[in-house]
Amino acid sequence: MQTISLDSSLCLSPISPSYGRLGSVVTTSQPEFGNWKQLQILDMLGSGFSGPIPPSISTLANLFELRITDLNGENSSDFPDLSKMTDLSKLDLSFNKLQGLLPNFQILPLSYIYLTSNLLGGPIPAWLNISGDASMNIDISYNNFSEISEPSTCQDHFNDFQSTSGHENSSRLSKCLAPCSKDYYSLHINCGGKETTIGGIKYEGDEEFGGPANLFHNSANTWGFSNIGHFRNTNQEVREYIVNNVSRLRMNNFELYTTARISPLSLTYFARCLRNGNYTVKLHFAEIVFRNDRSYESVGRRVFDVYVQGKWELSDFNIKEEAKGVYQSN
Repeated sequence: MQTISLDSSLCLSPISPSYGRLGSVVTTSQPEFGNWKQLQILDMLGSGFSGPIPPSISTLANLFELRITDLNGENSSDFPDLSKMTDLSKLDLSFNKLQGLLPNFQILPLSYIYLTSNLLGGPIPAWLNISGDASMNIDISYNNFSEISEPSTCQDHFNDFQSTSGHENSSRLSKCLAPCSKDYYSLHINCGGKETTIGGIKYEGDEEFGGPANLFHNSANTWGFSNIGHFRNTNQEVREYIVNNVSRLRMNNFELYTTARISPLSLTYFARCLRNGNYTVKLHFAEIVFRNDRSYESVGRRVFDVYVQGKWELSDFNIKEEAKGVYQSN
């Protein structure tokens, strides 16, 4: 298997003759792909490179996994030509400012398509209306498609959350969910865990397993989440989106930290039926997966951005640093 993986958190370290990783990228221009024609897997996740994706990507006809995400730069670019990749099964081109119409991938054997947070527009192609085909997981959330082209059916393996140009005017949630029966003034969720009451406040349970392109809503239709992505080098088990703490926790309100929901690409919680007004948003974090020991897990970290109501509030938020260590809360 011919593989190249570019990951900004890793140092140059050949793992086998056919599999290597390159990290801590200094240059900002992407490599040309013309001489990599035997490549089968290409991962460039948060590499630090700038866009656009070079046209020579079209020459990689043997690819069956392609992941290029988070390209730097302010300029948008057209969707790359992938028509020659007849074995392509996994595609992730998220956060790349891709614009224009979405090509027809129906001729490709794709099982996973992640296109979140781009600038793709026009009508949502009819071939994306994959009702009943649970073998495909498709995400087109946070784009600029035409609202009138949204699928009329609600599917747990097709995520088009805020995928239309109006975003806040998107009607698909209202199509899939019952109307609000009353107004609410607060919402508390124990992410990935059971319902629990702390200090007189009931935190609602959040035990839905989720999936790689999942738009979930609770039974009362008052809140839900959008989850995107699958974890590399794992069997695609649904339980991988919820993790359980395996150590004794000593912080206050430990019930909130015994389990957690995780996502490899993007996780958004949304609330419905809240009365208009100003609200205080509190996020509780703890690192319950990575450890302070001598194993490979001790070097792991979680760094991500936090948006509230579409506003960029936290950049490169590091749970371990903010909580002052593992198994600590913040």
